[in-house]
Amino acid sequence: MLTLQGDFQHFWDTYGRKVGIDAAKRAYNKAIKKVSHEEIIRGVTAYQDQERSRGTERKYIKHASTWLNKCGWNDEYHTEGQKLTKHERAMQALGLDQRESGSREEIDVTPVDVF
Repeated sequence: MLTLQGDFQHFWDTYGRKVGIDAAKRAYNKAIKKVSHEEIIRGVTAYQDQERSRGTERKYIKHASTWLNKCGWNDEYHTEGQKLTKHERAMQALGLDQRESGSREEIDVTPVDVF
């Protein structure tokens, strides 16, 4: 079993962008009160896989503290091999997260003609 310090080090070693270690430690200590270390690692691994498959530049990858503070382990991640539904593509294009906005039926993503 890892200690809190060892758990954080495992998280830090797993996270791809090494920026703001002190802020990341504070955010990790707060996050670990809500969710298990294993769940955090599963989430961060999925996030890293998604960004790697998209070829995201390092400067566009969230700081670890941001990812932790926004409960990134709860987000859905897609890799190159996964297909998005039309709804998911529309939500992504609009920059909306389905869980933050409500159910599918509550969101109108009807295209609008622009002249």
